[in-house]
Order: sequence, then C-alpha cells, then structure tokens
Amino acid sequence: ELDSYLAGLASGLVIHPASTLGFELFAAGKKVLFGATADSALIQQWGIQHYFDALPDLVKLKTPTSDAFIKRCDQIRAMPDNQYREITQTAASTVVSMPNNGHPHETVKQLIYSLLA
Repeated sequence: ELDSYLAGLASGLVIHPASTLGFELFAAGKKVLFGATADSALIQQWGIQHYFDALPDLVKLKTPTSDAFIKRCDQIRAMPDNQYREITQTAASTVVSMPNNGHPHETVKQLIYSLLA
C-alpha cells in the first residue's frame, strides 16, 4: 500500500538513510534528513555519491553522533517552510527530475560513462 507515502507526507521531518522514498519526499518539499551521509564510504559503496553531491549540507548528516543528529533535526524542524524550500528547491528538482531533452536511457548511459571514465 501507500502507507509509507502517507506517513511521510504527514510528517514534519522525514529521517532516512538514502531510500528512494526519502528522495521522493524531498522532491515533494518535505523536510528531510539523509542519514547515510554520516558515512561517506557507505554512499560510495552503494554507488549513489552523485545524488548526495547535489544536496545542500542542511539535509545531510555529516557526523554520526547523537548530538549532531539532534542538532540537525532541531535546525531543520525550526526552520520556516519557505526558507527550507528556498534552500532545497534546486537540489530537489535536480535529483528527482529528468531533463526535457533526450530520453532517460541516454541520461543513464551518460552517467555510467562518467562513472567509468
């Protein structure tokens, strides 16, 4: 079902490692904190570094400590929605959307070529 989407859309802050649902909710303008960024080796192993490179630091957990986690959660939750969207809007549309020119498989092919080069 769509229970995860409904819960995410109703939430004031979505916390996740690096799920596609988290990226979708980020693109929908929800306040999101990406936790996998606390371990840069992890996102490199998963092969998703390029997605995180497009994100503002605000939504990335950089230090794997409870203090850093709490501080970042508080910072995002306290931020006015319009200010959050202003900071994240460009990244949200870049990470999830496809360019209007060309086909998706060509974009994927170029990404693969750039990663192998």
